Amino acid sequence: MRGGVLLLSYPSIESYCISNFVNNTCDLSLALGSEAKAFIASNNHIQINNMNEATIMNAVSELNKYLGTEGIELDIDDFSSANMEIFYRQERYYSSDSKYKLLSLLSVAFLQLGIISEWEK
Repeated sequence: MRGGVLLLSYPSIESYCISNFVNNTCDLSLALGSEAKAFIASNNHIQINNMNEATIMNAVSELNKYLGTEGIELDIDDFSSANMEIFYRQERYYSSDSKYKLLSLLSVAFLQLGIISEWEK
């Protein structure tokens, strides 16, 4: 184990980018990271260089929408139970639909690190 290491996969980055610019991202579902790449390619307004405070707050809002829709409580100081619940729900969804709901938890990492300090529920 290496303390302080943050590992991100490409589908994670792509889902975060999408959640910055698209509302109701939890209504989107994708099977593969390549589908997220194709989604971004077909939506020219989704660009990392266009991210700003407003788009980052949109990503936080999209995370909050997902949690609210799923009835999952977020305790930023102890995310483990919420994280497990998200994992199990995503796996159940995949078992029935062969896709995952679009979700990025990168906002949680930013909240935990203090990079994002305010969150309106």
